[in-house]
Amino acid sequence: MLNDRTYGFAIVGCGVIAPFHARSIATIPGASLRAVVDAVPEKAERLAAEFGAEAHAELDAVLERA
Repeated sequence: MLNDRTYGFAIVGCGVIAPFHARSIATIPGASLRAVVDAVPEKAERLAAEFGAEAHAELDAVLERA
């Protein structure tokens, strides 16, 4: 890694492809999956639990984060 900076990611939409994106993020040095968003809260909660992220049903809640 070129620096010690870390990058947080969010996945919007927790459908079939989302776990592939989450696993890809996990392979990037300095990157972490911080949040997942889905209009169906159960989908977001399931993916978040699997990858150690926060679950949200509203995108605005994630975009307002620092």
